[in-house]
Amino acid sequence: MNRTLDHRFPSRSSRSDGARWRAGRSRRPHSCRGPGWSPLPPPSAAGDYTQAAAAAGAQQVQLTFTPAAPARYVDVHYTGVPGVGQQNVRMTEGAGTWRTTVGGLGSGSVLDYWFTYEKNGPQFDTPHFTFTQGGGTQAGCPAQPDVPDFGPNVRIFDPSMPTATIQAQLDADFNAQKDTQTAQFADRRVAHLFKPGTYAVHDDVGFYTSVAGLGRNPDDVTINGDITVDAFNASDQGVALQNFWRSAENMAVNPSSGNDRWAVAQAAPFRRMDIRGGLQLYPASFGFASGGYVADTRVSGQTASISQQQWYTRDSAFGSWDGGVWNMVFSGTTGAPANTFPNPPETTLATTPVARRALSLPRRRRLPRVPARPARQRVGPELGRRIHPGDVAADEPVPRGQAR
Repeated sequence: MNRTLDHRFPSRSSRSDGARWRAGRSRRPHSCRGPGWSPLPPPSAAGDYTQAAAAAGAQQVQLTFTPAAPARYVDVHYTGVPGVGQQNVRMTEGAGTWRTTVGGLGSGSVLDYWFTYEKNGPQFDTPHFTFTQGGGTQAGCPAQPDVPDFGPNVRIFDPSMPTATIQAQLDADFNAQKDTQTAQFADRRVAHLFKPGTYAVHDDVGFYTSVAGLGRNPDDVTINGDITVDAFNASDQGVALQNFWRSAENMAVNPSSGNDRWAVAQAAPFRRMDIRGGLQLYPASFGFASGGYVADTRVSGQTASISQQQWYTRDSAFGSWDGGVWNMVFSGTTGAPANTFPNPPETTLATTPVARRALSLPRRRRLPRVPARPARQRVGPELGRRIHPGDVAADEPVPRGQAR
């Protein structure tokens, strides 16, 4: 039975010695040193498990895992088989030992593997191990480059790059991702990531496009221009009812016309943005749009929904608000309208009772920053707020002079 793991979110994993990581702060253990990593103590193999890898033929290796206490399941995860991506496999148990045979290896192939096992209810992850076909086993991990390979669809912009070069890339991506009829269900994905600095660009955001600043705070990346979603295509006929699957976060924008436009229709979050002007949530044609989400955002001017049908705003600050079609909901937002539902259709809560912030990806870190605990009774955005020790993930260094 294959088992797919998603390491984007906090898990219940722990060190192999059985000590649980702090709730909500865990990471898949890793023995490599590097920016953003904290070294872990070596596993207590004798106390919790033993593992081994042995050649089972010219192209095969058998992996074994024997827990000190009976386990309900053991999964092995491995990479290194030529032409095959990461595999996640439920191992087979016999007489207290779990086994899996990996094939397709050539002489000199390096298998990188680790285990996830159940112990008295919780599950735990081991460090990585490597096995070289024709060689042997060692704890650790393969060498990693200083500059990771983010793949062909991730654009990382630097303020030292010519503005024309950046704009040409943004335009090319938009032209490939904008068409509702051809791009809405395509398999293309694009990320525009801006290193800290100032940029004079206009980013029209199409389907499956994520735009984000890589600073610790939104004002670390300033766009003198626009981050725009509109009813872009003739086939849209002036409405934005299908503007799904895109996002913007962690940037400051000085809109070229005084107003930024984010006319979306669900699955299109707008987070940790500092809009130095107004924000328009409807298309320029005043056609309908179909719902969206703003969080931890400051808009110095007016935020206007107008023909936008429904919206949720959390922990933000608006200069003022205008509009309401079906249902507008606000929590912990200054500048929100009064609670007048159903006429006008606006529901306003003074605070956000509880919310967990999304991952952020500041520069000079190999791992996303995971908020350690949900925020309670929030009001307004956290832009520029000093990060406190209780809010950081386990692998993030604490500012000097502060204690966990």
